[in-house]
Amino acid sequence: MNKQKSAPAQPHTSQTHASQTHMSQPPAPQAARTVQTHAPQLRPAQTEPDLMQDSSELVQYDTPGIPLYVRWNNLRDYPGMQGICHWHEDLELIQIEKGKMNYQINETKLLLEEGDCLLVNSRQMHYGYSCRRQDCQFLCIVFHPSLFTENAMLRRQFVRPFTGPLAPKYLHFTSTDPFLPEISRFIQELWRLRKEGGKGNQLEAVGQIHLFWSRLLRVPQMNAQDPFEEAHPDLLLLKDMVSFLARSYPEKLTLDDIARSGNVSRSKCCRLFDRYIQQTPITFLNQYRLKASCRLLAYTKENITDIAGSCGFNHPSYYGKLFQEYYGCTPNQYRRKHQNQPPAPASAPPAAQR
Repeated sequence: MNKQKSAPAQPHTSQTHASQTHMSQPPAPQAARTVQTHAPQLRPAQTEPDLMQDSSELVQYDTPGIPLYVRWNNLRDYPGMQGICHWHEDLELIQIEKGKMNYQINETKLLLEEGDCLLVNSRQMHYGYSCRRQDCQFLCIVFHPSLFTENAMLRRQFVRPFTGPLAPKYLHFTSTDPFLPEISRFIQELWRLRKEGGKGNQLEAVGQIHLFWSRLLRVPQMNAQDPFEEAHPDLLLLKDMVSFLARSYPEKLTLDDIARSGNVSRSKCCRLFDRYIQQTPITFLNQYRLKASCRLLAYTKENITDIAGSCGFNHPSYYGKLFQEYYGCTPNQYRRKHQNQPPAPASAPPAAQR
């Protein structure tokens, strides 16, 4: 792999650099390609992840019971052109179709340019955000390690060592990387299978994932001799605090409450949120509350005042103001647009977690 391109840091944060020799090292967010994929005219899928109580993403797979998700997205359809910081057990593969996007994995910042591919390993904190307020179109493939072979020996030898806590955190493939054409063909083939549907296509998709994984194991960075670093203790503290917010967001919370959940001082709490998420703890909390309110707006008939209160906003006027600021519409307008809207089929026209 070539030397990674660093994402420009937002004004209030310092920039970090990671060597691409180790897929990531803990110390955010949105030449011609050999093989191109072409985004069909699809309506957006849900752009924000559903979150479990530990703030890991509950991925909405394409087919219940088959842990695989393949969707095109536009960054402009995310509030503030920024995804919510999250993590999940699944591996996530992204290819940039058009434009560019900043991306953060744990503490590492990347700039993903047109044609680049990024593989994020299991349980890494990550999110994308816009580069200079520009839109970015990208394909996102999410698949759970349980899709791999059930043979115990093969799993021990070829899966667990590369998805566990000491495994590489991410791989960034750029236009000069010799593996990029192969990974692009894999992405194109998975999208073809997703779009066409048909009997046996899901089984073929799982077969493609096995083939992709076997090729990936030959990439030098997956077989580096140097030991990979364990998660930074500060990252674990941040996960504790984010998990606390996921459980407690309906309650009245203060900065002291958030800091106490991680057993850190107020100042360290703020530093950790700034370092890993580039938001203040209260800004992250409000974004999380707004995300929770969106599901209630779309799937219940509760009045907006009750929704605001159940998501931790004591003043409906403040909730409405903040909602307008993040989503560019009022809660009522969002409800009219999204209420009872079925999940987007693979072939419907576009606009768009974990």
